[in-house]
Parts: sequence; structure tokens; C-alpha cells
Amino acid sequence: MRIRFGTEGFRGVIGKEFTFDVIRHLAGAYGLFLQERGETRVVVGHDTRFMAETFGRAFAAHLSGMGLEVFCW
Repeated sequence: MRIRFGTEGFRGVIGKEFTFDVIRHLAGAYGLFLQERGETRVVVGHDTRFMAETFGRAFAAHLSGMGLEVFCW
């Protein structure tokens, strides 16, 4: 899976480059990053774009499943 980041973060067309599988992959990598540093809590936020809240909650759910305490904003 090739994920491309730009100066404004990860971007893509919903359903093509921006999918729930990609969100889970990103959340898993970020969760491991946090755990390796001894972090136990994380805040997940989103903006007002189409499906942002849904994708944010999927990201948060994956982090929670990894044992992190997640706060959604």
C-alpha cells in the first residue's frame, strides 16, 4: 500500500486513495509510534469536510483497539 503525504498531510479521493483500509493502516502505524514512546492517551480531531467525522471515528476506534485511551474532538 503506497500512502503519499504532502505539505498538508495525507490527501486523496474518497473511495480510491482515501479508504477505511488506508485509515486503519495509518492508525496502526501511528498507534505503534505512540506506544514505542510510552504514550497511553491521544486526541483525534477532524474538520468539517465530507465524511471527516466518520473517518476520524474509524481512526480513533483502531487506536482504542490497540489499547490507547482516545479522546475525540
